[in-house]
Amino acid sequence: MKYIEKTFVLVFVTLMVICMTSFDNDAQAQDMVVIVNSDNPIGNMTSADAKNYFLRKVKARWPDTNAKIKPVDRIGDPQEKSYFYEKVLEMSRGDVTRYFMERQYQKAQSTPSKKPSGTSVVDYVAMTPGAIGYVKSSEANGNSSVKVVFAF
Repeated sequence: MKYIEKTFVLVFVTLMVICMTSFDNDAQAQDMVVIVNSDNPIGNMTSADAKNYFLRKVKARWPDTNAKIKPVDRIGDPQEKSYFYEKVLEMSRGDVTRYFMERQYQKAQSTPSKKPSGTSVVDYVAMTPGAIGYVKSSEANGNSSVKVVFAF
């Protein structure tokens, strides 16, 4: 009887951990945004728009302003980076690295600027008219120098 009780407790705890992990990922999904400089006239974006602009797939310059599109990424492997790559870019870390290396070689495009924190991404986007980046929504809130164009 003790073996069955221990097994039940172990299974129960394992299921609770799985449920809590799923909840954290769902909460994170509601908390991420793509931002641009507040002077950028671009409106709300779809996920596909955010992907195309960040990767500079369709255009290398913003419509209306003709400013170069300047993606900004995060240094290292924070959860936000992995989540953005998976949900918006639909690419692995290796795929993103290869993509930008190929663009640099083939089209002489610079690779994204890299910043150590969400706050530094917000600061960069706020000071750089052509910048586009991703952060937690709490990091972008209250900063009138950036504009949220997509939430995911």
